[in-house]
Amino acid sequence: MTETDRLELAKRIYTRDGFHREFVRRLGQGLTAAETYYQLEQAHDDLFGEFKFPTLNAFYVWRSKRRRAKK
Repeated sequence: MTETDRLELAKRIYTRDGFHREFVRRLGQGLTAAETYYQLEQAHDDLFGEFKFPTLNAFYVWRSKRRRAKK
């Protein structure tokens, strides 16, 4: 991955909403939802030195609350 690619990815996943959009964009590429989540969390950790969400369950809870708030 080039530095330009890393910068673009960092811009996309910096916020929780951006992280979620990237997660949805990556789904369906032959990985399970959990594998996609962990792959994206690893990228976030490499870029920022920390995970965006503390656990996979925390991510799912956030998604559920986000979905309910949009109704």
